[in-house]
Amino acid sequence: MSNDNHERLLREGISLSVFSELGFEFASKTNIVHKMSQITPSGGTAFRTASIESTNLLLQLAVVIRRLGGYSNWNYVNIILTDGEDTSSTHTEYELTQIFSTIAGSQIPFKIWIIGVGISNEYAINLGRIASYGGDKVEFLRVNDVNIAEVFEKIKVSVGIIERQRQAVVAGQNFVISAQTQEIDPVLLLERPQYAVFFTLDCSGSMTTNNRYLTSKNAVARFINALNQFDLVGGCLFNTQTYLLVNRAISQPQQQQTQQQQVTTTYYVTNSQTQTNQCQRCCLGFVIFIIVFIIFYFIARSS
Repeated sequence: MSNDNHERLLREGISLSVFSELGFEFASKTNIVHKMSQITPSGGTAFRTASIESTNLLLQLAVVIRRLGGYSNWNYVNIILTDGEDTSSTHTEYELTQIFSTIAGSQIPFKIWIIGVGISNEYAINLGRIASYGGDKVEFLRVNDVNIAEVFEKIKVSVGIIERQRQAVVAGQNFVISAQTQEIDPVLLLERPQYAVFFTLDCSGSMTTNNRYLTSKNAVARFINALNQFDLVGGCLFNTQTYLLVNRAISQPQQQQTQQQQVTTTYYVTNSQTQTNQCQRCCLGFVIFIIVFIIFYFIARSS
């Protein structure tokens, strides 16, 4: 998004609020890495649910950006990382393959990477098969613990970011000082595309193995630092449930369960009240019957 487009969106008062509502913020403003630091990995794995929800958010974002006139200049990236089989999803494998099929058939410049860290051969085959439904828009990468940072770099290159090294040497009579710096720049194009990047990251208990979670967090930080300031960034963590890192939670089964309990309680109270009303009507009818019976009894005796 050019500065002119950014200023136009701000004037219309829809940019930041709409993006935030969908779970995105500008790369220069995001604090999702800090939020990741506040999470301790634990629990199970809701891989399918998190993958579906995050992909849906990117699709919704694409619709919004298209309405804002920036459709042709945007690329949408979802990086999904997991280290174990799904144990907690509320969505089926069929639902996940269907959304990948939708992505494959769309004209949206979409790319999804599924990264399997330290997973079994059987599960790797399963994830590869699921990814195949997305055609060339969904790619499965199997890595070990030491390759997490490397695979993020590979994806970053695919996004279009290069790193440049500069070296300065200061020499004196008895010393030589060498300093090396890195600059991260977008690939120089006539009109650089904008990127909306979403990180869908496993934070289950097994992610503590060999510092997988910490390594992933550092890789995300480096990736974000390489983006343009007006690129969009979003993310969610998933274990037994999913947590959106910007603005709100994607889905919270505990809250849903509480709502179900409230519905059950309401039904129970309503049903109890109905039963009470029925008892009251029966009692009233019985009293009226006794009164009528007494009246007729005295009329009969008097006659």
